[in-house]
Formats: sequence, structure tokens, C-alpha cells
Amino acid sequence: MNIGTLEKTGAYTQTFKIEFSPEDFDKAINKVYNNQKSKLAIPGFRKGKVSRKMIEKYYGEEAFYEDAISELLSENIPNIVKDMDVNLVDRPTAKSANVTKEKGLDVEIDLTVKPDITIENYKGIKAPKAIEGVTDEDVDKMLEREQQKRAAVTEITDRPAQDGDTVVIDFKGFLDGEAFQGGEAKSHSLKLGSGQMIPGFEDAIIGHSVGEKFYIDVTFPEEYGMETLAGKQTTFRIKIHSISAVAIPELDDEFAKDISDFNTLEEYKEDLRKKLEESADKAANINFTADILETIVDNEFEGEVPVCMYEQRIDSLIRDFALRLQQQNVSFRDYMAYTNSDEETFREQFRERAENDVKVRLALEKIAEYENLIVSDEEVDKEYAEIAQREDISVEELPKYLSKETVKSDMLMKKANDFLLESSIVDNTIVREKDKEAIAEAVEDIFTEIADNAEDTETQETAE
Repeated sequence: MNIGTLEKTGAYTQTFKIEFSPEDFDKAINKVYNNQKSKLAIPGFRKGKVSRKMIEKYYGEEAFYEDAISELLSENIPNIVKDMDVNLVDRPTAKSANVTKEKGLDVEIDLTVKPDITIENYKGIKAPKAIEGVTDEDVDKMLEREQQKRAAVTEITDRPAQDGDTVVIDFKGFLDGEAFQGGEAKSHSLKLGSGQMIPGFEDAIIGHSVGEKFYIDVTFPEEYGMETLAGKQTTFRIKIHSISAVAIPELDDEFAKDISDFNTLEEYKEDLRKKLEESADKAANINFTADILETIVDNEFEGEVPVCMYEQRIDSLIRDFALRLQQQNVSFRDYMAYTNSDEETFREQFRERAENDVKVRLALEKIAEYENLIVSDEEVDKEYAEIAQREDISVEELPKYLSKETVKSDMLMKKANDFLLESSIVDNTIVREKDKEAIAEAVEDIFTEIADNAEDTETQETAE
């Protein structure tokens, strides 16, 4: 076997030639024949009893060529490419092949490698980082949410129904003494005061108790959807099966003790405020980082990226999407059928994000290279152990699911990202493009409102 020189043919493509001797090619043919002979047959011979010579005579001497070429390439290409120390991003492909028994096999192999990009002016990037202040109202909303989580439903038997209660009722409606279509239900759950029913219906149930049967008179709204009922006075026969009320715990020190490690409500509220502030700070950091990376990808990224890298990232995003569906007991196939989506259109929904993800990773890798950032084996081992502990799996089993190479690569990306943030500058005077669009829309809305008001005024003056 003779391996030619690796030559660059494009921004991210390289090629080289391999020459296999006639003896190498003949050995490959023999291997293919021996693997397949138990399934081979020609007229007059039993299956598995036909010699290679007879097969080649019957089907032609090229009968095993295609499989022999695949055998030689699959057996040798991985080691050849490994020795070349190239960073592949796609499978090698055979561009052309010349083969004869006398001369053997000459084949040209194309490689798609990681692109050689450049990143300029990545230090000192300016971006806004506005942290929204946490208000007392924000804390109160969190408290109310915690109250609602711990609200208890109580069956009411010792008093009539009140506003806010939930009743289970049978009802039947009558118009001019005749039952009308759609006016009847059994064991209907209704929260009084919710506005679920027509005006007056829920109010008329208040004051009645479990087991009561009674009649109420209500009038349908003039704009009601059914013309036969719109504006008509009707009578409903009601029976109450049950009444229940939601008991919301009081906001006091006991409430704080029950749901936290704090002894007073004030201590608990301070802790909530702290968590909200941390969350706001985290959100600001995420947006700050996103703005910096967006600036780099849009303005400082130079170089062509192989399309296959985008396609691979789309594949990964779709796999993650399908996994999330599976966790909700929905199959990807059912989702596609329900949304009436075809594969090509569905993939396009992920393309913009995929292209950005690929470019961001390439940019961070290049910055790590520029700044000579490294991740030591000790750092990887420590992170690996922490992941195993977090996922409740042994370090010995973890390689089945996550390689150390992947962990090391992700850690390097984090170091590059941290370096980028440390060298960046917070500047809240900057208006981003997306902010400009929002401002433009707001201004347009204001002018539209002004124009509408002017038109209304003109119409009113004309009428007067």
C-alpha cells in the first residue's frame, strides 16, 4: 500500500491518494468471497458450493470489485487518517477509483476537516448588562405562589355556598317552559365568581346549601352566540351536590417555619429576595454573554464552515427535541403527524440556531488557541468525578455515556467563555439591534395611536 501526500483543496477540504497493490486487492476479493460464499449460487451448483472462479466467470471478473474496495477502505482509512493527524468533521469519501487485477486499486480520498477560522478584536467587546431590580411586588408574587402551592381543598357541609367556593351541580335550562338544547349538565364543577357562566347564574347559587334543589331566573346577553337565546329570560333548575373551598394558609411566622428553614416570615422574605436577585443577575449575565458572542459571530468571525457541521448540529437539536417529547409520553412520529410537518420544513426551524451554535463553538475554540488556554488531566478527573456523583453513577460506568474527551472539550469552551467575559466591558448606553427593532415598533404604535385619536376627533367634530 502506498499513501500519497495530503493536499489542501479548499477552505476545509483536503485529499490524498492510496495505491493498493494487485496482491492487496486480490486478498480483499478473497475475503469478500469467503464472507459471501455460503449465500452464493448459480444454475447447476448448490448454494455455498460455487468457487470464486466460477462466480467471476458467470457474473464477470468485477463481481466482487465493489465490496472489495469497500473492504480495503474501511479496513485502512481510519488508521491512515489517524496517522495524518487531521481533525475530521465528516466521514472520508472516495472521490474516484481506478482498479484492475493487473495494477490493483488507485483511489482518491476526500476529507472534510475542521475549518481554519480567524477571530479578530475579541477582547474588550462592549455590551449592555442591565440588571432589573427586585421589588416588594416581586417578593409578594413569590409568596402568593408558595401559598397557592400549599392551599388545601376543604369540603363544606355546615354553611351555604359563598363567592369563591367551588360547587358541583346539576342544572337544566328552560325557555318559555321548554328545555332548550345545550342547557343541561350533570355533576358540573363550577367556581363561583369565575365568570364561567352567563351573568347572574353564579351569583344566584350563592346562599344555597348542599342537597338543595331550586330555580333561578337569568337573562342571556344580547350578543350571545345563539340567536334563539340572545337577550331571552330563562329559568334553570339547580341541584347542589357538593361545596368545597380552598383554604390558603396565612402569611405568618408559622407559614415560614412550615416551608423553609427560617423562623420568621421576614427572614423567609429576605431569602426570597436574595434568590430573585441572584436569578436576575444570572439572567443579565446570560444576556450579556449572548450579546458578546453575537457580536463576535456577526462581526469578527472570518472563515467558511462546512455545511455538514450545521447538519450534524441540527441532528443533535432534533434528537434533544425528540427526547423531551418522549419524556412527555409523546413520540416524535406522532408529533410530526399532529403538526402536519414534513422533515425538511421541520429541520429548517433549527437551522439558524444550529449555524449560530457551530460558529460560537468554533470561535471559542479559536480564542482558547489564541490565549493558550488548557485543561489539565487533574481538572478533567475532578469534573468527571463530580458528574458521576451528580448523576448517581460510578466513575467506571460513566464512559459508557460520556467520554472524558467530551468533558475536556466542554471545560475548555467554558474557560474560553470566562476569558471572553472577563475581558469584555459593560456599557449600558449601547442599543442592540433587537432593542432598536422594539423601539421602532413602540414608536410606530405611538404614531398609530396619535393618528387614530386624530381621526376619531375629526369624526366627532364632523358629527357635531
